[in-house]
Amino acid sequence: MGQKFIFEIALVMFLAGCAASLPPLPPPAARSPESEALASRQQIMDSAYTIGPADVLRITVYEHPDLSQEVLVNPDGAFAYPLLERIQAAGLTVHELEQRMVQRLAAEYLVNPQLAVTVVQSRSQQVYVLGAVRNPGT
Repeated sequence: MGQKFIFEIALVMFLAGCAASLPPLPPPAARSPESEALASRQQIMDSAYTIGPADVLRITVYEHPDLSQEVLVNPDGAFAYPLLERIQAAGLTVHELEQRMVQRLAAEYLVNPQLAVTVVQSRSQQVYVLGAVRNPGT
């Protein structure tokens, strides 16, 4: 009778635990239309942007965090990168640079590398605001 009683109590506790409801999950973070538009605009700008000296690029190699880093394009238009030594980037679009790096990494070091290049800071191309504005300048 003692074992049966313990079993019944354990069964009741188990069923009560199953019936207990967990607090609801919070709703997914809603992205505003403005943030989505900004993100898509940034992707378009990155793909069409021509890289130049003094630009800062973020290179992300998926599943290889040791190869992911930010680099500064030197005045000669190139930058140093692990395994590939110097890479000429000035005059290329972001997409073209991605393709070249994927080809070079695939040829000698990685199988089917997945790589993304993002312009973190655009310093090579400046825009000047002139005229009757509050703060004219670069």
